[in-house]
Amino acid sequence: MTAAAAARLNTHETQHVASSSGFYNAHIGPLLARVADRSLGLNVASTEEKAIGALKGIIRWPESVSAFQTADRAANKPMGTIDTTDLKSGPYPVLGGPGTVAGKAYTQRLRIPSEPNPT
Repeated sequence: MTAAAAARLNTHETQHVASSSGFYNAHIGPLLARVADRSLGLNVASTEEKAIGALKGIIRWPESVSAFQTADRAANKPMGTIDTTDLKSGPYPVLGGPGTVAGKAYTQRLRIPSEPNPT
């Protein structure tokens, strides 16, 4: 793999991480803040059963986790939003076929389209 191909792949993968982090901050972060908020349990209902129902409605655990998972999967799946957007943004590494690099035989080499195969 050429240095340019490695750098380009690293840039691509950091986009996946940033995407997941953004969805986490949007969905899971607020969920955890609601769970940690001790004031939520005060005077929400007159019985334990009603309090549990009220807290479930306030905390929204399943809905928040599901929203995170749905957004994250759509953006980060193979050829999801991150991949399709990034592929349009500039040269992406391509397979260079089998060959020898620094005296070692490889079944595939990776390079940027404008580069020669690594040797």
